[in-house]
Amino acid sequence: MDLVPLQSRSTLPVFVVLVTGLILACIPAETRGAMPSVAPDSLPGPSPSLTPVEVVQTQVEALKQNNAPFEGAGVETAYRFASPKSRAETGQLTQFRALFASAPYGPMLDHITAEYSEPQVTGDIARVGVIVITETGDRVSYLFQLERQSYPPYEDCWMTDAVVPVKKEDRTSVGT
Repeated sequence: MDLVPLQSRSTLPVFVVLVTGLILACIPAETRGAMPSVAPDSLPGPSPSLTPVEVVQTQVEALKQNNAPFEGAGVETAYRFASPKSRAETGQLTQFRALFASAPYGPMLDHITAEYSEPQVTGDIARVGVIVITETGDRVSYLFQLERQSYPPYEDCWMTDAVVPVKKEDRTSVGT
């Protein structure tokens, strides 16, 4: 039986980690798939200059191209516009992403086009109806409820409190 000195045993894992790190550093980021090519900070987010319709359009258009500029960027953009109240209910980004794997919200991802209603604004509350048209031609309706925030860091920004799927028979409430 060959005995390896204790000192040699402890340096082998370090050597393997270093070599693996060097190999990964030589592989372009786009082929690794784990790192976005664009910094998440470059995604749109809340701004007092955005109207309720612009906030909804920004989210819906981002979801239309969910994987641009990186995988899941559309969902992350929508999450940025989720109000603090909404985030308290839906949880972290990971839980928010899971919502789009479900039937009610899945059609928002990679849809073909969208139609928007005129906003209904009462004080600091706004509602905007949206119909997304999927690749299969299905028309799926949603009602976005937004609230103008009154506290920093989102003071005077319209943010989404809720997105409610609307049944076909209830489409008149969407306003489109």
